[in-house]
Amino acid sequence: GYTEFRKAHAARVREREKEVKKQQEDKKAGKKVQEEVERIKDYVVKFHFLPPRGDGRGGIAVDDVDFSYSGKKPWLLHGLNFHVDTESRLAVLGPNGAGKSTLLNLLAKLEETCKGEVNHSRGLMVCRYSQHFDEIAPSLHLSAVDFLTSPELRRFGAGTESPELAHKCLGQFGLPSHAHRRPMEQLSGGQKAR
Repeated sequence: GYTEFRKAHAARVREREKEVKKQQEDKKAGKKVQEEVERIKDYVVKFHFLPPRGDGRGGIAVDDVDFSYSGKKPWLLHGLNFHVDTESRLAVLGPNGAGKSTLLNLLAKLEETCKGEVNHSRGLMVCRYSQHFDEIAPSLHLSAVDFLTSPELRRFGAGTESPELAHKCLGQFGLPSHAHRRPMEQLSGGQKAR
């Protein structure tokens, strides 16, 4: 999970720091450096939210919602009752396949509930980052490794010829090794995004 990813990332940063330090020592000693090694920069994402309109009481109301893709029991999401006002900022966390993307699709009214209602206050604007990519839809039958090593992807200057490098890159993005060879259509939304 995320803890293992953080530990692996911290180990990569420490290893890179050693390489940078050795490179600096080699430069001071007058040795020629073949390939420049750079420090790993922190990945920073900044979200800028517009100030809420009105008094903050508007938002999204979820009342007695049940949902499954089949339209009947067993429910993927059951008995949901909550309100999100326009001043709230939320994070949705959970294991793969737990229904996080489905919940967000229901909140955005991209999916219809089987029971209950999702109501948006007047003037509400829902913005979201989708983790589904139309441009890779024709390739979802491929595994992530096969996709990254495909001639079609390399034709655009992306991907790699090396399956080993593809595995390494996927691991660096936190995709578990058991998912590298599964067809992408079987991966969760978050795994597809990686």
